[in-house]
This record gives sequence, structure tokens and C-alpha cells, in this order.
Amino acid sequence: MPSLLPNQIHGPIAALLTPRTSSGLIDRDALEANARFVLSCGARGLCLSGATGEYSMATEQERVEAVEWIRAIVPQDRLLLAGVGAPDTQSAIRLAGRFQAAGADLLLVPTPHFFPYPPAEIEEFYRVFAAATPLPVLIYNLPQFTSGVPLSVVSRLIETVPNIVGIKDSSGETATLRALTERPELAARRIIGNDNVFRAVLTGGLVDGCISGVAGVLPELTVACLQSASDPALALLEELIPHLGPFPTPWGLKLIAEGRGFFPARHAMPVSPGMQDEMRQFLDWFSNWWTVALPALAASSQSTLAGR
Repeated sequence: MPSLLPNQIHGPIAALLTPRTSSGLIDRDALEANARFVLSCGARGLCLSGATGEYSMATEQERVEAVEWIRAIVPQDRLLLAGVGAPDTQSAIRLAGRFQAAGADLLLVPTPHFFPYPPAEIEEFYRVFAAATPLPVLIYNLPQFTSGVPLSVVSRLIETVPNIVGIKDSSGETATLRALTERPELAARRIIGNDNVFRAVLTGGLVDGCISGVAGVLPELTVACLQSASDPALALLEELIPHLGPFPTPWGLKLIAEGRGFFPARHAMPVSPGMQDEMRQFLDWFSNWWTVALPALAASSQSTLAGR
């Protein structure tokens, strides 16, 4: 496969859920069908084994097999990203090698999980990791679940490590993306990973694309947001996000997948009666909301095309 150039990393990239059968195995048919649908809606690429894919709950073999399966259906002009979340450096490096063999184009790399680490150790982790793989690396700033990556570390790594090509920032802050935008000589890929700040980063010209869990279940919405930065699409996204807030990540996205008939929502934790009520209310709300939202997105898309 040809080497991936950094400027090819752009646009809407869907972070896919990991559907499972009632017996707990990955539902390959559902995963592949979801991937095909998302690509048909205009996604630039797919991301597996990220936070939305609940990587910490999957075995290494499951993660590698999922990349192999999806690689077989992703066209060569689209991107396949693999998340290399791991509890230690050597596990991350081993995963990187297996993902490369499975056909990943690009690695999405959070800091090792569970324990918090200071900035100097985080920087050293990325340097050691990047030296062990020929693939392009996106720093994954995910402070909600792993150690955050300070701006000073991000800048030094992108400036001095050739295959660290940018960042997916899921922090919900815009400072790092803004700082990278102000340093065009770095040619850093600026990817947003938090839907709460879509409007700010899009209207401010701070990003090259997104890696979005919403795009994995509502690709029509995310593609519309990025293609035109249109107020109707952004307004719909901003209407949706608060309704996902009460649910653990990524339970709300699983409910949307179920509501759209993609696959049943199955969760790693028991669901309390109160949460079951919230889920039913959400599904009712979503059904009514999407009935109105989808035609609005189609009309907005047609209007954008007519104006070109």
C-alpha cells in the first residue's frame, strides 16, 4: 500500500462502535454493515479500537481481527485508523506491529491508561513508540480517561518526530488546536474529537477534520457539519449532544445504533431501572428528532450543492 501523506488525513472520520452478539463475541456482520453504510454517506475514513470502540474491553486478538475485517472493505482512497490504547509501552508497540500487518493506514495513540503520568514520561512514551513503527501517528489527547498531553509536549513531538503528524484532541478545549493553527510551519494535522466544540473549531478554521463517534451512527450529520459548516447541521448536533450526556460513554451512541436498526445496544455494565427509563425516553426523543432532522439535512445539503 502507498505511504500515507499527512495532508491525506482530513475530513469526517467515523469512530465505530464495537457491536457484540448476545454471547459477547464481536458481531462481524453488524460491524461490516455499519462500516459500509458510514462510507456510503461520505466519510473520509473509519477508526477502530478507540474510546468509542471500547478498546479497553476487547482482547488484542479481537482488535486485530476487526482491523483485518474492515480493511477488506475499505477502498484504497479512504483511511483506516487503528487505536493503540494500551496499559504499557510494550503492549502498544506490539499492537502497532499487528495493526500494521492487518492493514491500518494510521495509528491513533493515547497515553497508557489507568495510572496518571507526568509530562516528561508522556513525551518519552511517544518518542519510544513512534520510533518503533513506520506508520504515521496521531497523538490522542483523551484526558477524560487517560493522562492528558500538554501543549508543550504536543508541539515538541510534532516538531521533532517525523512520523508524529498531528493530534486528535478530545479534551473539549480549543487551545492546542488554536496554537497549532498559529504555527503553520509544523504542518500538523488538527483533528477534533469532541463534538461539544465543533462550532468553535469549524468556524475558527482550527481543524482539518474530525474523528467522531457521532459519525459512526449519524454520518449524515457529521458529514454535513464538515462539508459546509452549515448552521442547520451544527444546530442539530448541538441539540443532540446534551441528550447523550446522561449516558456513560458510548452508551448513548449504542442507543442511536439500535434506534436506527443497525444492531442492538448491549452494555458492559448492568443497567439500573432508572437508567432503563432514561434509555426508553431517549429512544422516543431520538425517533421523533431524527424524523425531522434527516430531511432538514438533505435540504441543507442540496442547498449547499446548488450554491457551489
